[in-house]
Amino acid sequence: MSRKKSISKVRLVATLGDHILTLEKQDGTFSLPGGRVKTKETGLKALIREVKEEVGLILDKKDLKYLGTELKNKSDSTIHKSYYSYHQKVGTAKNLESEKFKAVKWCLWFEVSDYLDKQDRKAILSFFSKKQLVN
Repeated sequence: MSRKKSISKVRLVATLGDHILTLEKQDGTFSLPGGRVKTKETGLKALIREVKEEVGLILDKKDLKYLGTELKNKSDSTIHKSYYSYHQKVGTAKNLESEKFKAVKWCLWFEVSDYLDKQDRKAILSFFSKKQLVN
């Protein structure tokens, strides 16, 4: 029996009030900025690289806060998706991967959450429920 492959991914939860930075896919669903962690790359370095490649934003690792990791078990692999929040003012995000994404949008989290994948939705709901408890 072969071992399951382990895949590490990272996602950015950039917020502006109740808005989150999202990427609208060609099929009308949404994703958070981020991607796969390459071999010998830390999660933070991967997130900084992916966000720059996808939307052109330069992040400083000192401004990123680890939120947690969601797991997705597939028949041949386990996906570890780690989330980091970012609350600093960001520059203008641009769609630099138009072959993958239709647009970059700031969306109200509660309006877009149903269009995110299960792990992204869970991370967003958890983030905003904790934020509500603090406020």
